[in-house]
Amino acid sequence: MALLMECLSLFERSAGSLSLENLREAVDEFKLLKFHSGSVQLALAVAKYSDPTGAGIQYAVEGQPRDVGLYKVHY
Repeated sequence: MALLMECLSLFERSAGSLSLENLREAVDEFKLLKFHSGSVQLALAVAKYSDPTGAGIQYAVEGQPRDVGLYKVHY
């Protein structure tokens, strides 16, 4: 488990440079190793790096155009 945590830490440090394909591969590997929390943490780290101000959530909360929205945010 310690090695998986170290691996996750290294991936999180490089969150800004991970391509979507690399993210997908890393998450798939974590899932194969039954490290599901690591899969989620890594995806969230990349999302946070991609949108540090939370503009995407704010956009959804304020009401995006109906033809764009695929998900509803519930609070």
